Amino acid sequence: MALAIALDVGGTNTKAMLVDPDGHILAQTVTSTTSALGVSGVTDRIIEVISQLLATSGKSLPELEGVGVAFAGGITDDGVVEWTVHVGEGWPRYDLGATLYRIFPTRFHFALDVHAAALGEAHFGAGVGFSHLVYVAVGSRITGSGLRER
Repeated sequence: MALAIALDVGGTNTKAMLVDPDGHILAQTVTSTTSALGVSGVTDRIIEVISQLLATSGKSLPELEGVGVAFAGGITDDGVVEWTVHVGEGWPRYDLGATLYRIFPTRFHFALDVHAAALGEAHFGAGVGFSHLVYVAVGSRITGSGLRER
C-alpha cells in the first residue's frame, strides 16, 4: 500500500498526518515546532514527527510513497531552504531535503506553506472544478497564492 505523510512546518506548530491512497488518515499529530532551537531543533522535531507517525500507525518506511513538506519559508523543490518566517535562525542554504533523505530514504516534496495549501485546496477543497484560484491564508501572518490553469 502506497502511503504518504503530509507535514506542515510552521513557526509555532508542526502538523502532520499519515494517509492511505484513499485519503484516510491513519495517524496524525500536532506538536510545537521548537523554532527557538533553530535549524537543529526544528529538524529534530520533523524527524521525531515522521518516526512517531510510522510507529503509531504500525507502518514502516518501505510502505511510504513519499513525504510532502509545507514549510514556513522559501524552499526549493529538493529541500534547500532559501528564507524563513518564524522558524528560527540559521536556515538560509540549509539542505533540509538531504538531511531528511539520509534518515528516511523515500521521496520528499517541498513547498512554501501557502503554495502547498493552495494546491491542496485546488485539488481536494473549494477549488475543485475551477480553472483559477486565489488562496488567502490568515495565521501568524497574512499571505496568499494564486493558481491558474495552464
